[in-house]
Amino acid sequence: KTVQEQQELATVFGQEAFFIVGEIARAKTRPYELGQLQKQYAERYLELKGREGRGEANTGELAELRRMEAPGSGLSPENAKALVARGEAEMAKGRADYEAWKEGGSSKVVLHALVGAIQASFGGAPAAAGAAGAGVAESVRGMTEGLSPELQQWASVVIGGAAGAIAGGGSSAGVTAGAASGLTGEQFNRQLHPSEVSRIRTLSQGDPLKEARLTAAACYLIKCSAGI
Repeated sequence: KTVQEQQELATVFGQEAFFIVGEIARAKTRPYELGQLQKQYAERYLELKGREGRGEANTGELAELRRMEAPGSGLSPENAKALVARGEAEMAKGRADYEAWKEGGSSKVVLHALVGAIQASFGGAPAAAGAAGAGVAESVRGMTEGLSPELQQWASVVIGGAAGAIAGGGSSAGVTAGAASGLTGEQFNRQLHPSEVSRIRTLSQGDPLKEARLTAAACYLIKCSAGI
């Protein structure tokens, strides 16, 4: 194969393989995250109900409470307490998988490193550099969660390239392979598989009230209170 054909093969493989890893990770982390949303949703309802009872709720909070208590929601203080317990149980049940497959989790890092190694090999670059770039970039993704997609991509390029340089003995091929695998993992894994929780954190921009409202909205869409 020509160099161009090798690079094209490496690119296509990386895109497809990192996407599949993202699908696996989402399936593994979703039960925990849904439990987390259930718990936060019910706790928000109980907080608003308490504020209403004490006469402390403002107009916006009362409107939010009325939306949560809309016909068919099934929410009441008693049911909300049961929903908190159910959410906590789901979180406990899914915690091990979540920790292993979340951004920066050990299982996800291992698969990223494996895909990065194969991607680099297909492109004629050092496999160790591709593995290091993809693995290290994934291992620190929890630290870049609040950044914009563009900055997340730049961080993956820089971190992956630095790791690839070390693993590749300082060669330019190692830098390129590490940067490429780090970036591809970012673009075709995390950015194509954002979780409800991470989207809420990004959109709320550190505002607790906005985060609570977005959590309630997300729970409404995925029917957190179904079955209570």
